[in-house]
Amino acid sequence: MKQQQFNETIQEKILSQMKKYGTNWLQGYKNDLITGRSHNKFTGTQYRGINAWLLYFSSLNNGYETKEYGTAKNWMSLGHKIKKGEKGHHILFQQWKEKESKEHTDDDGNPLVDMYCIYKNYVVFNADQVDGYEVKKPDEDAPKSENERLQDVDEYVFNTGAKIIYNSDGGFYSPSRDEIHMPSIDNYIGTDTSSAIESFYGTQLHELAHWTGHESRLNRKITNRFGTTDYAYEELVAECSSALLSGALGISSEPRPDHAKYLNSWMTAIKDNPKVIITAFGKASKVVDYLDGLQDKKEMVA
Repeated sequence: MKQQQFNETIQEKILSQMKKYGTNWLQGYKNDLITGRSHNKFTGTQYRGINAWLLYFSSLNNGYETKEYGTAKNWMSLGHKIKKGEKGHHILFQQWKEKESKEHTDDDGNPLVDMYCIYKNYVVFNADQVDGYEVKKPDEDAPKSENERLQDVDEYVFNTGAKIIYNSDGGFYSPSRDEIHMPSIDNYIGTDTSSAIESFYGTQLHELAHWTGHESRLNRKITNRFGTTDYAYEELVAECSSALLSGALGISSEPRPDHAKYLNSWMTAIKDNPKVIITAFGKASKVVDYLDGLQDKKEMVA
């Protein structure tokens, strides 16, 4: 599949989810991260970002009982053939490279380093699509209690060193003051999918994602005027980041009420450029990588 065709496939899937589920378009994906992620059987690599999202829906739509994947060549190395009539699932390989800048230099006149990304797409098959392979079900640990899961979130957020001010009028991140403001937990209510406490923590993770965009960290363009395309795009990055973090840390996160304001902007942007959602998920993965790097145990969570 050519890259443009791959991008358009992703575009179609994302837009259909947004039309069907509205601001809650990532809810199922978050739940999938809680129950276990799709991974490469041969390398042990857990699929992340847009690939995890794509394979989640592949598993859901095809009723796969396993989340083990590999290329046809991988499965052949074990002596297994792909079942007749089975179709593979396209995923995206991204590799960041460095090159000497021809346009930008430092104060001493030395060329700076520019980053660019190489995109390739690969085809993988689920273990259920393979002849003669016996899927081994992993041992399942007893699920953590809500209190244990929220303690994990508290520790994760504390380890980042972010300045958080509670009891404010609303949840937001201030780039100029480099601080997160959070309402009192009493301002949150429970829903069909989240407790009031989980909704509070989900908002906190969303704002923490914005916090990573500060110029002293990942240096994203976050000082955008409300209502602009750039503003909505940063909200999309934070939304994807919050989904990754909420799922990996084992909490359910309700969509923020203001996401309804951005949904049409997101859909328009994705229609105009299929790469928008790919880059949003890519930046969300960088958010998680950065926050993981601030943890004591250095464990990757998404």
